[in-house]
Amino acid sequence: MKSRYSIKLERLLKILKVRVVIKSIINETLKVIIISLGLLLGIVSFGYKMLILSDIPISFTTSEAIFSQLLFFVSTMFITLSLTSLKSIDGRSISLGILIFVFSFNLLVLGTDLTNDPPAVAQLQLAPVLHLAFLVVLNLFLLIKNWNNK
Repeated sequence: MKSRYSIKLERLLKILKVRVVIKSIINETLKVIIISLGLLLGIVSFGYKMLILSDIPISFTTSEAIFSQLLFFVSTMFITLSLTSLKSIDGRSISLGILIFVFSFNLLVLGTDLTNDPPAVAQLQLAPVLHLAFLVVLNLFLLIKNWNNK
């Protein structure tokens, strides 16, 4: 026959297990939300950049280029947070492959002569390339660090 204290201890352990499960579900949900926000904001900022630089006769100023840079920065921070929360080598390898593909695509899209363009155009063209280069280097560093720890 179980004592009253052992029954209370079993109930407490069940409650703690439920809390751990709920906490892990919340953590995984936050990771998905953060990566989704980062990717969505990156796509929006890339579209905004392409709209500004398109052949539509819209005059843009340096402030719009800085706003686009700010969008890329916030997107980079969200993606950085999600990359640092990844623990598996497979997840980091897949994300590194995707980032290298997107980086290569941005280098292909960067088809202007930056030496003869105004500074605002150069700033607008180089923003996604620099932010993606940072993400590729960070992800490569985390992948190598995780690989050495195993």
